[in-house]
Amino acid sequence: MTLAEQMIADSAIFFNLAEHGEAITYNGAAIPAVVEPGVSMTRGNAFETMDGTSSSGVAWIRTSDVESPVTGDSVILANGTEWEVVRILATNGGVHQIEIMGSENPWGTSNTRRVRTV
Repeated sequence: MTLAEQMIADSAIFFNLAEHGEAITYNGAAIPAVVEPGVSMTRGNAFETMDGTSSSGVAWIRTSDVESPVTGDSVILANGTEWEVVRILATNGGVHQIEIMGSENPWGTSNTRRVRTV
């Protein structure tokens, strides 16, 4: 077995809902993911609230669940907060690492989000 094959096999543990994973809704489909909300209320450059801040985080999703994530894809976390894909950070071993941002964070709403125009 190659390292890449081993990483894909190991992802079954990583994404196990009883271990590290959580159920999210990605563009309307329920999939397992590992989500790290990151630092909330940090200075944003893609989406901002009316007070100039945004909530950001990182999520790992399997390539078998989402073949090609795209900026703007919808992500709804298990707690119901709504996020959007900002960029794809990496794809390796059958897993995408994506950055997500939104006007909501795991602890509540930070205001209404608006697209920042430059």
